[in-house]
Amino acid sequence: MYTIGVSMGYDFVPEEAAFAAMEEAGIGAVELSLRRDPDVDFAGIAAMCRRHGIRLWSCHLPCTPRDEMDISLPDPAVRREAVRRLTEMIRRSAQIGIDKFVVHPSVPLPEGTDRAERLRCAADTLDKLAEIAHAEGAVIAVEDMILSCLGRNIDEMQTLLAANDKLRVCFDVNHLLSDTHADFVRRLGDKIVTVHISDYDGVNEKHWLPGEGVIDFPAVCDLLRGCGYEGVWIYELSLKGAKSADRGRFLTYRDFRRSADIIFSGKNPPKITPDNLYPF
Repeated sequence: MYTIGVSMGYDFVPEEAAFAAMEEAGIGAVELSLRRDPDVDFAGIAAMCRRHGIRLWSCHLPCTPRDEMDISLPDPAVRREAVRRLTEMIRRSAQIGIDKFVVHPSVPLPEGTDRAERLRCAADTLDKLAEIAHAEGAVIAVEDMILSCLGRNIDEMQTLLAANDKLRVCFDVNHLLSDTHADFVRRLGDKIVTVHISDYDGVNEKHWLPGEGVIDFPAVCDLLRGCGYEGVWIYELSLKGAKSADRGRFLTYRDFRRSADIIFSGKNPPKITPDNLYPF
């Protein structure tokens, strides 16, 4: 059974009460999610994690504002500035023990974009970031993406990963639209160092709780075990959303724990509805 973790993006507030609630629910790890030039108390977050027995597992680096932080932008001067900012975030995060950094290879790209050129630019940036992270004893985990973003299929992911043999993968299971989970793990499983767990409708990302969409999560769990993944089972979804999920209440950290327990037992969780409140 994997350690259960949550991403600190969306509506997460890094306060003592939140970490206490995670500890009480059996959440054992977190992913720190940063914005551009973040005003983050890194030492304070690390101290709260220690007090509540929670591991700082990974850090999701920012890709917005898109005209400044998209690592696939053609202007080399803009990319150099983005690398400078990301380097500072990597170093500050590494100081509190984080050793995996999740990166989006691009933001959504407009129709008519020269994808080959943007792939080349993103690969150039990823090559630099891989070496910067390596110097801090860490790795860059390139996240598979959706729709018009770079990394939207296995072939593009392989093109990006070829930029540096130190690059690794963040497997977001609610982003695959043209490839199966089985094919993704078969071809890239040896490079997966972290995951983002949430459900979707198979048409676009939704970041729903497992059971609210179409993914067979016990099968995904088996795939990860089969490829040797030994990391954390990181839920990446909002406690308060998504608006398209009619639950009748906000989620709690206990919901994540219960969801994972059901999946690890080999079953898909039931959907939370106003009539089925999914008790812990």
